[in-house]
Amino acid sequence: LNNLGSVLVQQGNWPEAKPYLQRALDISLKSLGPDNPRRAEPMHNWARMLQEKGDYKGAQNEMNRLGGNMQHAGATNTWPGAQITASLENLSFEEGNYAAAEQKAREAMEVRRRLGGDDTPEFAVSLAEVAQDRLFQKDAQSAEPLLERVLAIRQEKLWSGHPLLSTTKVRLGETLLALGEPQKAEPMLREAVN
Repeated sequence: LNNLGSVLVQQGNWPEAKPYLQRALDISLKSLGPDNPRRAEPMHNWARMLQEKGDYKGAQNEMNRLGGNMQHAGATNTWPGAQITASLENLSFEEGNYAAAEQKAREAMEVRRRLGGDDTPEFAVSLAEVAQDRLFQKDAQSAEPLLERVLAIRQEKLWSGHPLLSTTKVRLGETLLALGEPQKAEPMLREAVN
């Protein structure tokens, strides 16, 4: 139910997704109880549906409730806990609250660092989110070293044709342009398209 609802949300079919996600929520509540961290996935998908519909306040309320459940269960320092925090970052970012987004991205990054280290693809995701938040706060200077670290991790951990490598190179190239360094940006952008 949860997976089908998630796919339907990704396809933009919210009316059909809603009853599947609601049933997944109801079943998880009845079988696991309100505070069980294993309820994270159906709650997260419900909030994502609200977000996709443009109901950012409703999505944020659901994510905050889920975060509270995770905290109550002592599960904030888990992979699902990091994902919930990252989702709150995304909501803050979409609302244009880049400082709050950066704070949540840093929280998720710290959990991911504790769980897997500071050289994992998961850590790089959070690091890239912090860099993005810095860029939207007009701070390309602090975003550049973060993006260089993201690129180094992804070059080491991902296969050579992985799309995240190109995405990271484009973001780093754009950052270098914003810093007035076109001579450094050009080779990076060329690499991104090859």
